[in-house]
Amino acid sequence: MKLLFVILLFISSAFAGDSGSYFNIMENGQGLMLQRNGDTVFFVFFTYGADSNCGEPQPSPSVTSCNKDGQRWFFAANEWDNIDQSVRGFLFITDGLDFPLGIDGNVGSEEVVGRYILARQGDGYFLSVSRFNNRLEIEDPLYDGVIDLTDLVIRATD
Repeated sequence: MKLLFVILLFISSAFAGDSGSYFNIMENGQGLMLQRNGDTVFFVFFTYGADSNCGEPQPSPSVTSCNKDGQRWFFAANEWDNIDQSVRGFLFITDGLDFPLGIDGNVGSEEVVGRYILARQGDGYFLSVSRFNNRLEIEDPLYDGVIDLTDLVIRATD
């Protein structure tokens, strides 16, 4: 019984090691918070919108102020593929719950905006999203290609 407990503890801590917060030091205002529980992965990704007038990316932390159509939050959950070290599925955007204004009628909703692949890249991840419907403009930067999130901010512990 003790051996089974030690094996389960080892396996669960191996999965917990992927959980944490990731970003790209050369790209302000976007990041990934990932939680892995066994083979199930849940993540939240945040970035800015299409109206950008921010110039070249600044190394973080930067005190540059810019509005890129407001900060947007996306989320997804699916099963981890151990063979190609990735997770794939539908990416959702959240609406409502505008911080810091609070709840004003719309309690919150979600809508699919694309199909994603989130895969291991070194010590972090990369995210690629293909357009699914007309919720976001076709020129939206979310669909521009691969988003590198290779710098670890905080690793979750067991």
